[in-house]
Amino acid sequence: MMKKLITFLFFVGIYNSIIVASTELPNEADVVLCQDQAENYGNGKGDDIINQSCIESFKKMAAPEAKSESKSMKMKFFGYRNTVLIEKYKNNILFTEIIAGNSSELKAIRALTFDEKNQEVVVLDDSGDILFFSSKITGNIAPFRILKHKDLVGACELVVDSTRDQVVVNNKSTKRILFFSRLANFHAREGKQKLVILKSIDTSLIDLKNLSIDLEKSELHGVDSSKNSAIVFNLK
Repeated sequence: MMKKLITFLFFVGIYNSIIVASTELPNEADVVLCQDQAENYGNGKGDDIINQSCIESFKKMAAPEAKSESKSMKMKFFGYRNTVLIEKYKNNILFTEIIAGNSSELKAIRALTFDEKNQEVVVLDDSGDILFFSSKITGNIAPFRILKHKDLVGACELVVDSTRDQVVVNNKSTKRILFFSRLANFHAREGKQKLVILKSIDTSLIDLKNLSIDLEKSELHGVDSSKNSAIVFNLK
């Protein structure tokens, strides 16, 4: 009986250690190493790889605002620091594609969303820049477009209104929701940049989050977490 008990406790100990190992986050030194790998990804200066342990760590540490998925849930997107990870299934095999490197101009990802209609990954950087990437072309690639505007500093979340070709941005620091053209591009020639606010909503809410768009009803939904209440904005 005692032998069986010892054996049981031994296996329980192993099981618990596996759980701890699978959920334990890396220390800062490991994160810096992973970030360096991402920075040199595809530029010929490094090994042009990001370790699998780094990939898994980045997925775990991505903020809720920096995660997205396709409607079919067959594609998932994660943004952490200077790396975008795209999980895809091909022939029923799950693999991860990477957007990173000096050409990507990614520095500190604050949030991202997937624009399914246009097959783009839209990334909000901590600087306030919004970068638009293809979800099909990955690697050390440049963004299709970059949206820059001084009122984007402090923004924390974004969604895409594919019906109106707009990107909708939540800036909690100014308590405003800002609407920009999805086709805005800082690098376009003068007169074609479209770097203007199309519309803004003063929310007066200090903790608005979880933005989503109901395209059929033409509504913008959110949650006021300070009151734990749903918020709906009419976009018509």
